[in-house]
Amino acid sequence: MYSDDDVYEEEYSYGHTGDPNLDREYERMEYNVPDQVKKFLLYLQDMIREKNVYELNSLYESSFPKLTERYFKSCPWPEEEDILPFIKDDEPIFLYLYKELCFRHLYARVAGGLTLDQRIASYYNYCKIFNHILSAESPVSLELPNQWLWEIIDEFIYQFQV
Repeated sequence: MYSDDDVYEEEYSYGHTGDPNLDREYERMEYNVPDQVKKFLLYLQDMIREKNVYELNSLYESSFPKLTERYFKSCPWPEEEDILPFIKDDEPIFLYLYKELCFRHLYARVAGGLTLDQRIASYYNYCKIFNHILSAESPVSLELPNQWLWEIIDEFIYQFQV
């Protein structure tokens, strides 16, 4: 039997709920990662895997800021969950480094700064990077540009002190 309740229920059973966690999930479903960003992330992942420091430096110093300016000038880069469907593997070190870039972007560009939860997640992400390197049974096969390495260490120390 048809009733007006069916129409309203269907009409209002999606979208923003008022619950921040559910709303965030809804917004994630609507989020489309630009193709140029997908290509950048795949190439970044390949260059990390290949230990191509020269290309990584170019990606870090030039490509990431240009893409940030074009697509994420005043908003965050896609969450880890948003990029997982199109990266090759969910290699922990790649994801840690990606999140490191994202958090530093948030600190530098997003108005209002980070929430306490984001600040804690940022610090723990640095801990994960160092734990991955220091707790490995054999030396970790990872090469990054000196500037990026310096900024990782510098930001970790700064966050530790704060």
